[in-house]
Amino acid sequence: MKDKGFIIKQMEYFAEYRDREVFGMTPYEILEYKLFTLGYYHDQKGFEVPEDLFYCSYELIDQYMNKKGKVGYMRVYSPLEYYRACEDIKTEINISHIENGVRILSVTETYIDYSAKIEPEAVIYPNCFIEGDSFISAGSLIGPDSKIVSSKIGGNTTVLKSVVLQSTVGKNCSIGPFAYIRPDTTVKDNVKAGTFVELKKTVIDDNTTIPHFVYAGDAEIGRHCNISCGVITANYDGKQKHKTKIGNNVFVGCNSTLVAPVELQDNTFVAAGSTVVEDVKSGSLAIARAQQVNKEGWMEKTGRMKKE
Repeated sequence: MKDKGFIIKQMEYFAEYRDREVFGMTPYEILEYKLFTLGYYHDQKGFEVPEDLFYCSYELIDQYMNKKGKVGYMRVYSPLEYYRACEDIKTEINISHIENGVRILSVTETYIDYSAKIEPEAVIYPNCFIEGDSFISAGSLIGPDSKIVSSKIGGNTTVLKSVVLQSTVGKNCSIGPFAYIRPDTTVKDNVKAGTFVELKKTVIDDNTTIPHFVYAGDAEIGRHCNISCGVITANYDGKQKHKTKIGNNVFVGCNSTLVAPVELQDNTFVAAGSTVVEDVKSGSLAIARAQQVNKEGWMEKTGRMKKE
């Protein structure tokens, strides 16, 4: 059992680094790290209640309560108290944002990392997680039921019931519901990525619309494009990923597959249901589907005709 003096000294050591990203961890992870460091857990057999008073440094005392030069401590005796400490941290973070002009509709159901920055007049609906060094611009509306991780959200953008990971979303965009923005994606201004749209390592230029049910991976999509329902960029051949390039003012019809590597140049049109495997030159219409054949009387001949 470590003596109390050693523990307090250890806590003061950690406190010296509270204004930095200690080991790149969130306050929750720092809290948990300290519990392990100070011997709260014992041989994976569960929680060990110490005989003496143990303390866990409260990282947010200086940052959110303006007690500079002082170190705050919380007594933590059990896993339950550890989780209560986490709740206190969450509440202090949320209150600090509210005081700065952010509209958080539910303090108890919003989770914001201490390193995230949110500008005044942004609105955060319940059950949202804003993690890492995310930046939420003024006028944005996040949630409900959204997760933003280490991403930048531009002004007056809506993220509804969606996930944005390590990406950038511009101004006046509409994301979701149920969109999935995967890492290394850049969505520029005035873009719609609607219901069940998944983007991975993709750049989408201004004023492009992707309304619903689309997968775009390893793609570059230009300005003023319409990517219709059911479009897929087939970027993986089983061995490596390939890029799809779509120029400006391009219309891709429903249920089309763009087999990468492929390029659709400016001002092109892809007919619905096409499987595009060759580049499409500017000003062209691409139709890549089997010719329709209607066999009259087939239902009756095969015994499938039902008479009412």
